[in-house]
Amino acid sequence: MAKFGFRIRSKSSELAPVYVYTQLPGLGRQEVNVGLVVKRKYWDHNIQGLDSLSYEDQEANNKLKELKSFLLIQFNRTIQQGEDFDHNWLIYHVNLCFNRVTYNKENNICYQIEQYIESAPSRVVSAIGAVGLSKNTVNNYFYFLKIMDEYERFCDQKLTFDSLDLNRINHFKHYLLSVKAYSMNNAGLQLRLLKIVSREAERKGISVHPFTKHIQSFKQKKRDRYLQTLSFDDIKKIKELPKLPTPLENCKKWLLIGLYLGQRVSDLLCLNKEQIREGTYGIYVDVIQQKTGKSVTIGVVEPLIIYYLKKSLPYKISPQLFNRNIKLICQMAGIEDQVRGYGLCMDTKRRVLGIYPKWTLISSHDLRRSFATNYFGKIETPLLMHITGHTKESTFLTYIGANVNKDAYADAFMQAAAKL
Repeated sequence: MAKFGFRIRSKSSELAPVYVYTQLPGLGRQEVNVGLVVKRKYWDHNIQGLDSLSYEDQEANNKLKELKSFLLIQFNRTIQQGEDFDHNWLIYHVNLCFNRVTYNKENNICYQIEQYIESAPSRVVSAIGAVGLSKNTVNNYFYFLKIMDEYERFCDQKLTFDSLDLNRINHFKHYLLSVKAYSMNNAGLQLRLLKIVSREAERKGISVHPFTKHIQSFKQKKRDRYLQTLSFDDIKKIKELPKLPTPLENCKKWLLIGLYLGQRVSDLLCLNKEQIREGTYGIYVDVIQQKTGKSVTIGVVEPLIIYYLKKSLPYKISPQLFNRNIKLICQMAGIEDQVRGYGLCMDTKRRVLGIYPKWTLISSHDLRRSFATNYFGKIETPLLMHITGHTKESTFLTYIGANVNKDAYADAFMQAAAKL
């Protein structure tokens, strides 16, 4: 256990600065000026404080006691967390105890998030070998900036990268999950973005707390996921709806097209006639997926969808309006099966696990999942993965909530082994 002591250096002046010191194996003596100046004649080396009853000297003694207690607590936390202890640690925590940690805009987390967003167009995305972050990724960082700004106001202080120790990260995690009641996936994403921005700040030479390297993201457990899809029977009900008012009819077209193309809403609602061409058995739809940059071609044979794409392409609408309207359309189609999932609580504006009519839980992203689920087992999995843009079968199966067919792998092995 570390021991902290105090001493003065000056022997010639009437006033002398106070230093705190400690000594640890392998580190040698570490000593820092605490920022207090005392009268040398009242300094008692035995009690490491001032032997004076004056108010000013007693105040100085109280500050030294407070500092010693603070350093012991912080040192024990540092050791328990497996972090480094050095001269800079001592300087930082002395200043922290006396509230002398100055605000530096460059070291501010929100400021660096803004800088990250501004550099989005020129950032290299190594995973796909492209330049420029996708629109969805940039939106994630804007949302992250909003959350961090709210968190600063919640803490009533500007947050810096060198303050991101274990306690701060745990407090931020508590804020996300308990105070704001965000979902596991949303909270996990914010921690992942915090780690990315911290790593970027460190590359710039900004002082970053070592614990940022140990920030862990997380996702909702597989057993806690409740996936919603529209079956072929549900799709039939939507198709059979009578003529709807123009805005809803337009949305119904997008809904049905999405159920047969299997694309993300960001790619679906941007479709235009230039992406549609005649195919061997139906029509081709060419898409460059915004999120991954992958180029895919989807074949369509469903007559109604071919008609929409060739003769009655719906006009563009916002994803927000689309999400609202598809729920109404599903309700009108009588898709009211009681299913378990996370529904929106109007009081808290957060999602709560419960039993709800299916139409209330359907969102735009469920169209892509419905496509993959409806054709899984009927169409070869690699073909479906090419259309949806998944590169790993395990990821694709998790996406639709299916399990790997282990028997198929075992059968393939036995067939090959029998021929040896």
